[in-house]
Amino acid sequence: MRQRQRRYSTSDQQREYSSRQLEPCGIPRKVLLGPLLLAALLLHSGIVHGIVWDQKQAAVLWDLQGALTSVTGEKSSYTGWNAGDTCTTAQKLRCDGQGMVISIDLSGESKLGSLPSSIGALVRLTSLVLQGNIIGKELPGSLSSLVNLVHLDLSANRFVGTIPSFGKLTALTYLNLSSNWLAGPIPDCFGGLSRLRTIDLSTNHLSSLLPASIDSLSALTKFSMRSNYLFGEVFPSKLCSLKESQVIIVANCFTSPCGFDQQQKRSTYVDARGTCVTSTGTPWHASQLPFLKDLRTSWNFDGGNAPRGWQGGDDCKTAEVLMCDNDGMITDLRLLEDHVYGEIPQSIGGLAKLSSIIIKGNNSLHGRIPESISQLANLAELELRDVYLTGSIPPELFTLTRLNRIIIRSYQRLSCSIPQSTSQLTNLVELELAYVSLTAVIPSELFTLTPLTHLTIRGRFEDFGSLPEAISQLTNLAEIDLSTAVFNGGIPSGLFTLPLLTSIVFYDARLSESLPATLSEMTRLKHLDISHNFFAGAIPTTTNMSLLTSLYLEYNYFTSGSIVDEICNQLDYVGVTSNCFSQHDVPCQLGDWQLRDCSDFCGMKPPSNPPVTAMGTATERT
Repeated sequence: MRQRQRRYSTSDQQREYSSRQLEPCGIPRKVLLGPLLLAALLLHSGIVHGIVWDQKQAAVLWDLQGALTSVTGEKSSYTGWNAGDTCTTAQKLRCDGQGMVISIDLSGESKLGSLPSSIGALVRLTSLVLQGNIIGKELPGSLSSLVNLVHLDLSANRFVGTIPSFGKLTALTYLNLSSNWLAGPIPDCFGGLSRLRTIDLSTNHLSSLLPASIDSLSALTKFSMRSNYLFGEVFPSKLCSLKESQVIIVANCFTSPCGFDQQQKRSTYVDARGTCVTSTGTPWHASQLPFLKDLRTSWNFDGGNAPRGWQGGDDCKTAEVLMCDNDGMITDLRLLEDHVYGEIPQSIGGLAKLSSIIIKGNNSLHGRIPESISQLANLAELELRDVYLTGSIPPELFTLTRLNRIIIRSYQRLSCSIPQSTSQLTNLVELELAYVSLTAVIPSELFTLTPLTHLTIRGRFEDFGSLPEAISQLTNLAEIDLSTAVFNGGIPSGLFTLPLLTSIVFYDARLSESLPATLSEMTRLKHLDISHNFFAGAIPTTTNMSLLTSLYLEYNYFTSGSIVDEICNQLDYVGVTSNCFSQHDVPCQLGDWQLRDCSDFCGMKPPSNPPVTAMGTATERT
């Protein structure tokens, strides 16, 4: 008897799935074009099938993937980024008809690392968006070579050093470098940027006079310098011609610039001794001071420097990591890869206005989730990702009715009991409890939360019972992952009737029986992983699954069924090994697939190999 094999971490990277896909350029249906003009337009739009990357562009994309990693250390890997790939199918990118990169959008990917200097070789790049990552080190000077750049957004990262000169980027209309650690002067390089409409350099450590070349920005409509160390008495006349809502200078050291500080009371000024002091800012509310004190005493930041603005007399609008309202009450706590050592203090329960907690990538944050978190009646968003928390998830958390996102993923396994009071979370859109030890069955009330779009519960419990039929009520569900649980029976047929479902992961969930025929009608499904279970019988037909890109069926008891060639050839991954197919019932001819060996009906699609036909001999379970 062949031993049943199980895989865990080795497949995790293969499972990473992103539902965000770039839509191809379109052409109005009612426009009638001659054959030659139509062909030229398609070529210019970059949607002609078979356009591969220019070799120099592919080399830059290789450098970029190597320079960026996930928060757990894995090298970045995106579909379609390699030499020889068809550029029009690449994730997060757009290309033109010559295989040149024209757009990069890696916003919100939580990537670590730095930008390679070779990025300056993307000479046709018009849009670069890296907002919301954890990318650091200095901005490469080669950014000044991107002369066709129109949109540049590097906000909410960890870039340090000075701002390079952008004087050659004459096509630029949008520049956002906010929420970084940039320091030094603002370069006097705006003279030729006549198209620039938006500049946002807020929440950095910039310290200088405002450059006179700002007066040359004839198209400027928004200018934000909030929370820096800028100073001076002379204010560019161009800024004075804008409305006050278009010029944000809060928390700097200007002296009466155009009278704006008459309204922006939180501005600062330089006194007679040349010292920058706060005028009438927004002080912290007294009820917030215990929490601020606890943070200052219990959190140790890498490098020893605590974020500014955490003292009782500070202007709360200048604080880092924390955000406040006009009453000095904390509304947001955002700790993103700040290398903090410490625990979440119990005093967090006194933050009555707190609506968002996002802590991720802080590998030294430890301790328990404080029970006082259940007092945060206004909490709408809780994300505790990639930390070393221990103990249990307070069940009272599931009574906070304003919550719309709960994501908890700790390197240490947390215990959790999802209470029936979950039914009160009528605003919940996303729930992820990863690597938890569940101490009770999942209540059926969870499956009545119809706003849910993403549901992930990865945890062990030895008897969950059957998956309830109520799961079919989650009509807005797009992704579901109930891996490593222990269920009895099969998958309710109603799950496969959910109209918006694109990803199903039931890896190693001990499910059995045959798959419902309704699976074959899932026209939006892109990712299906039901490997390492006890499913038997036939694989439902995949004829209608035109969007499917990955299919994991390994380590089950399937005996027959077929994966039509059209679907098989579009997959990025297919796994059918260790089932009970006979030699004549292998579910796919595997036309251009490469098998790991002749008895293993599972393989990775090669990037640029000639077609291979391999059937092999199926190994049956005994």
